Amino acid sequence: MDARLTRRRFLGAAALGIGAAAVAPARALARSGRYVDPGPPLLDLRSFGVVADGRTDDGPALARAFAGIKRAGGLTLAKPGTLLVGRTVVVPDGVFLDLGGSTVVRAPGLAGPALLVSGAGVVLQRLTVDGNRRGGASGPAIEWQGARGGLWDATLVNTDTAGLVARVAGADVACVRVTSTDHVSGVSSADGFYAALGGRLRLRGCRASGNDRAGVYLESSAAEGCEVDGAFDRNRIAGAYLKAPRGTSRLLQATDNDRFGVIMKQGASGWVFTRVEVTGAGRPGNSSVTGIELYGTQGNRFGAAVVRGVTGYGVALAKGDVDGTPASGNSFELIDVDRGGTGDSDPGLHLSGGASRNAFGTVRVTAMTSAVSIGEGYLPLTNDGNSFQLVHAERCPYTVVIVRGGSGNRFERIEAVGCSTVDPAIAQGLVDFRGPSTQGNVVTFLDASAVAAGGAPAPLYLAFADAQAQDNQVLGGKAGRSLDGAGADRNGSNRFNVA
Repeated sequence: MDARLTRRRFLGAAALGIGAAAVAPARALARSGRYVDPGPPLLDLRSFGVVADGRTDDGPALARAFAGIKRAGGLTLAKPGTLLVGRTVVVPDGVFLDLGGSTVVRAPGLAGPALLVSGAGVVLQRLTVDGNRRGGASGPAIEWQGARGGLWDATLVNTDTAGLVARVAGADVACVRVTSTDHVSGVSSADGFYAALGGRLRLRGCRASGNDRAGVYLESSAAEGCEVDGAFDRNRIAGAYLKAPRGTSRLLQATDNDRFGVIMKQGASGWVFTRVEVTGAGRPGNSSVTGIELYGTQGNRFGAAVVRGVTGYGVALAKGDVDGTPASGNSFELIDVDRGGTGDSDPGLHLSGGASRNAFGTVRVTAMTSAVSIGEGYLPLTNDGNSFQLVHAERCPYTVVIVRGGSGNRFERIEAVGCSTVDPAIAQGLVDFRGPSTQGNVVTFLDASAVAAGGAPAPLYLAFADAQAQDNQVLGGKAGRSLDGAGADRNGSNRFNVA
């Protein structure tokens, strides 16, 4: 019997519940955005001896199938099943494998990936890979070493390392609608997706959850040009942990991760993000979860950064590790942070450790301790030359903007609605300058006319400078009610003009 399924036979089989989309014309596939056209007719894996009963080792039969189609061949299972593999199966050049929803599961005790993609131009789609961590197997579900690869509509589960690993120079795989979940090492080192040593991951519409390190982890040694689009939730350290340089993201959503929604370290410079959404504070009882942290990174560009319900900083720009670089030259068109409920949290936007020459368009902060904090935490205190077009703060109980170390920062407009200074030991003014390193900062316009809205107590002052801060200015604005006056300058060198 001829093992080949012609396009006509395969399409006809759709009436029996066998997916036919994999052999549809390429033009229709491009319109639907669903599957990759395999080109030639597909071969049924059972003709190579694959049993797919979940008990028989199908590894040798898979190897025969890959060798039998030579280059640019297409393989499928006319009737989906479960393929047990007792050793790592190597996938060579040009293989197209559409498993139609079948599962590949590692045999107990297998040390190594279920599938090792060594060839270029490999496409795998419509499959689940079960790493069988609970059955004693170890290693990733799939290790990708080939160039120009694609993994489509797949699920990767239950490993002790990572769902998908790309960690050799030249490895390059586009993942489209891939879910990677429940990867647990026991020492917080397992990820949904992992790249290093020259590997490149391009995630498009992917999801990673329940992993004991990150949804996606890109080492500093990963290749430039990674893409991170998708949803990353309930991971133990971060939704996305980025160290690789010059990547892109159109939409990155991070929900209920335990320490960070997104963290970027020194190597992760030159990224371009269209929209980042971070929601939630991880598991109950977490003391501090930061939405987005740029830890010594430079030259990253964000369109919108929207953070909801975190207990730590909304967005933080800080110095890197000891002797590391400061976060500088980053830009945000919009930061929108809302703690929800009370303002018992960290600031909405925090700059420290020499964060300099960063540019912010609109910063909108609701119900955080303060809207913007500069200088607290990491040394040095040279958080200089940052610019802010608009800071809009609502229901921030401790202050709106506080500068404890930084010079030449400029705020074009600050709006305070229902904000206060409930603890004078922290801040006495809605705009508060403190310390000898705080010099020459300028607020062009402060609108404090709504400071008492919503039942908030009046602040002590609208603008304040302690005895060490010098040459800071509020050039104009609209005054609101305050307890001890519109402005207080403790050394006479600062100028506040809020009438």
